[in-house]
Amino acid sequence: MDENIHRNVSISEDLYGIIHKIGEDVKETNTMAIGLSGKLGYYHKMTVKICDAYYQYIMGNMTRDNVKTRLSKEG
Repeated sequence: MDENIHRNVSISEDLYGIIHKIGEDVKETNTMAIGLSGKLGYYHKMTVKICDAYYQYIMGNMTRDNVKTRLSKEG
């Protein structure tokens, strides 16, 4: 009987360690996903600004120098 209790406690401790490691991995994954989301949002905004400047250039509303200046200000 004592051997069964000892084995169950040992297995429970091992499972707790595995679950704790999974929790740490999930937190790290969530942090990386948030960072990736922010970067994708930034690149989306930049793409929209570049497309708008290019459209304005094609329509004749902006000169080539104006486009360069506008995009340089955006970074």
